[in-house]
Amino acid sequence: MRRLALPTTLLGLASALSACDASDRGFVQIETVPEYASTFYIGEQKLPPLNLGGSIFQHAVGTEDLQVRGRNGLVRICKVDVRKDRITKVTVVYEHIPSCRCRSSGGANSERVCTS
Repeated sequence: MRRLALPTTLLGLASALSACDASDRGFVQIETVPEYASTFYIGEQKLPPLNLGGSIFQHAVGTEDLQVRGRNGLVRICKVDVRKDRITKVTVVYEHIPSCRCRSSGGANSERVCTS
């Protein structure tokens, strides 16, 4: 009986782990106009520096704040809706204050949400 218990337990554990889908990830493409060196965050996750012309990052599915480091901490620019197997394109425009321009957006006019 004990010899059968271990393989059955391992089989149950393997099937439980395979049910957890760790591939629920999407992509965020960030560009800046004009090209500007700044530190960006999606939620609390710090992103690597952007390349010239922008960069594409992989992120977990969901709606998160796109933030930039300001003098007094993190400043929210807009919300980004990351969808599975999609690229959400966000252009950050630096005029007087940073703002987002989205290929498509959802949500109310008072809250800008960039979607894929």
